[in-house]
Amino acid sequence: MKVALQAGYYGDYGGPVRDFMSEGVETVKIEISVVDLAQVFIDSSYRRFPVTDNNRLVGQISRRDVLRALEVIATGYVT
Repeated sequence: MKVALQAGYYGDYGGPVRDFMSEGVETVKIEISVVDLAQVFIDSSYRRFPVTDNNRLVGQISRRDVLRALEVIATGYVT
């Protein structure tokens, strides 16, 4: 929102990433179960989490990814 307002009012189209990034990033480990991760999402306002393996970034997972996985678990079918 801040960037959009500045761009519209001041003609300033950006700024350093540090002004907009989150600090203290929460990650999930690659070994977490889909069901446990679903609970993490329920307890959190985040829509995505970085996934780590031995403190190394290996990807990201979203709420939508978890919902798809739960559907496969429940039905046995990939949609």
